[in-house]
Amino acid sequence: MDHPDVLEDEVKLSLEKPLKIVDMTNNKYFYYQYFKYKKSPAKFLKTIVRYLNDEGFVITSHFVKDMR
Repeated sequence: MDHPDVLEDEVKLSLEKPLKIVDMTNNKYFYYQYFKYKKSPAKFLKTIVRYLNDEGFVITSHFVKDMR
């Protein structure tokens, strides 16, 4: 993962207890979790997961300002 501001524990939490999951096309899902302690205005962690053959893998994870 090339996002130094994202911790592995934050990604794990966003996958285990997401605030919201958005079902996108092509078996992609956006998982969101809020981290109020972040100093930047982007406090929602967006983790993009793709599922193939019933197995998911994280494509990327980064902080955004809002859930879309």
